[in-house]
Amino acid sequence: MSHLTLLSRTAAVAMLLCGPLVAGEIAIKAPGEPLEVKEHVILPVSGIPEEALSSASVDITPSTGVTLIAAKSWTGEPFLLFQARKPGTYTITISLNGWIAGLDASTAKAEAALGGDILATQLRALVNRLILTYPLSKGSCLVEVAGEDDSPTPPPPVPVPEPGEKWVVLFRESSQQTPKQAKMYLTLRPQLEGKGHNLLIVDPDQVTKGTVLQAYLDLLEGDLPGVCLAAESGKILYSGSLPDNINDILQLVGE
Repeated sequence: MSHLTLLSRTAAVAMLLCGPLVAGEIAIKAPGEPLEVKEHVILPVSGIPEEALSSASVDITPSTGVTLIAAKSWTGEPFLLFQARKPGTYTITISLNGWIAGLDASTAKAEAALGGDILATQLRALVNRLILTYPLSKGSCLVEVAGEDDSPTPPPPVPVPEPGEKWVVLFRESSQQTPKQAKMYLTLRPQLEGKGHNLLIVDPDQVTKGTVLQAYLDLLEGDLPGVCLAAESGKILYSGSLPDNINDILQLVGE
């Protein structure tokens, strides 16, 4: 099956199976003044019909040390419960029908590759109808948090007295990865492999629920980038914040 045919079938199935999720202008009401560290606040949300709440996507940047829970009142009005353990400026975004943007981009690539191919033309017409039926709706707000950092300071890594092959499972948000971190990861892999160990770098949203990786990720409690050190048997030897430099990571792993 060609990529274009697959796109066409995906669009058709989406049109048949998805209920119309149409929202107005989504708005999140931010506090009028900065919050204190660890202060809870309710952020009312408007512009999303109650039946579409379960399909909405909520994102926050930065996400480290943040509690963000989507809920609704007894009368069906949506809101977000927010708390941050670090001072800073947080961007919260809610979107509905975000999948349509990916389908539109994939269709555009197919059109560019095939030019005036009739299937590409038909697919574009179908996707355009989907865009009208399921318009992308998005709203965001900024929340200011002031005060002292209340995140627990992780203890320095301690070498684990466990011989043999180990797995270093590094969890990080690729979208928030800095060039310095990327360089460290590239340098770290050959050094670990040279000592007979393994490195696995994982994005949290790629982890399947109920798996060993999910159990490892849960140990970090949202502290990213974080690392879990496991023996070949799967036993966890260490879990916590990712050290700032390669030498500390290698010391953590041991020989």
